[in-house]
Amino acid sequence: MHSRSRPPKGLTVLTDPWRNDSTGAYPKWFLNDFPALRVDIVISTHAHFDHDAVERPNGLMVLERLVGQFKLGDIEITGLADKH
Repeated sequence: MHSRSRPPKGLTVLTDPWRNDSTGAYPKWFLNDFPALRVDIVISTHAHFDHDAVERPNGLMVLERLVGQFKLGDIEITGLADKH
């Protein structure tokens, strides 16, 4: 009998998925595009091009530059206003 691995229970959260600058003003930083992972919540903490590719993962919910509190299931996220 073979044992089967089961996915973890609970929600999955992904923070700051990467991308390269699309304007061409900066050299390519990353060799590959961010993979199209399936996650429950995608978070972008601030709007720098190197980590705001919220369209790449397959997220059920996207939180961009959240200021305030967000709760879903067993997850609680607090976003603070800041310059960076």
